[in-house]
Amino acid sequence: LENDKQYYFSTLARGEWMRAYTQHVTVEQTDDYYRYAAKHLRHTILQSLQKRLPTKTAAVVSALVLGDKTNLDRQTELIFRLSGLSHLFAVSGFHVSFWTGLVIAAFGNRKHRKKVSVAAIAFLVFFMALTGFSASVCRAGIMLLTVCTGNLFRRDADSLNSLGLALTVLLLANPFSAADASLLLSANATAAILLTSEPTEKYVLQPIANKISNKNIRKYVLSACNLLCLSTSVSICLLPLTSLFFGSVSLLTPFANLFCMFPAQITMVLGMFAQIFHRIPWFSDFLFRLTEISCD
Repeated sequence: LENDKQYYFSTLARGEWMRAYTQHVTVEQTDDYYRYAAKHLRHTILQSLQKRLPTKTAAVVSALVLGDKTNLDRQTELIFRLSGLSHLFAVSGFHVSFWTGLVIAAFGNRKHRKKVSVAAIAFLVFFMALTGFSASVCRAGIMLLTVCTGNLFRRDADSLNSLGLALTVLLLANPFSAADASLLLSANATAAILLTSEPTEKYVLQPIANKISNKNIRKYVLSACNLLCLSTSVSICLLPLTSLFFGSVSLLTPFANLFCMFPAQITMVLGMFAQIFHRIPWFSDFLFRLTEISCD
């Protein structure tokens, strides 16, 4: 320090060093607290995960739940990237549709269309704020908002039109997002799923369903085949982008998704519910232990 009686701060901004000196530092709560409520909640969740879980596990769960890769070590990130599972750390359509699906399941069924749609819309806006309004999250959020709004007024929304609307809104708001890697990967993956879902249903799933008589076995086989087919189509569609952005291509992606998608969902649910029940310490600790086990 240049003066022991003063605090010395320096920061690098645009290649220039700036210095500030002060004798007393006072931090005051902003009057507009609700404007930053989602940011405070995000920070609280991340801190809780770091305190209640081992360092490496907390880093993985933070990346899975909120897409925060700040504390993720290079080795773990490299393993996920080489196995084709790095998309789990980029909060996008997978996370948005998964959490929205849980909200819809919790609030009712088609008989309560308006209540379910309003709950889903409110959650989508909240979740986009919680994850910092990243481009990939906004793309998925706007698509689902279009679908939910259509359901609210008893109108069906075309998926490809919803994708086009979401990208149009994002590009109008920020034209530079066209160069965002997460948005490009997310949009292309969504397009691949939408374009291949119908052929997969017609030429793969239906012939398999006709050959399996047992309902329970048919359900699990069709789910696995559907996930494998869609994951393969997404991997093929994203080959040019992944080779451009990451310099490598993983052929393990379809099979890695098949075996790791369900454990990832379980880890996300356990980690989030452990936060929700933090006022019940023994139950919250139990959920955190289960989160650690499922993550490992």
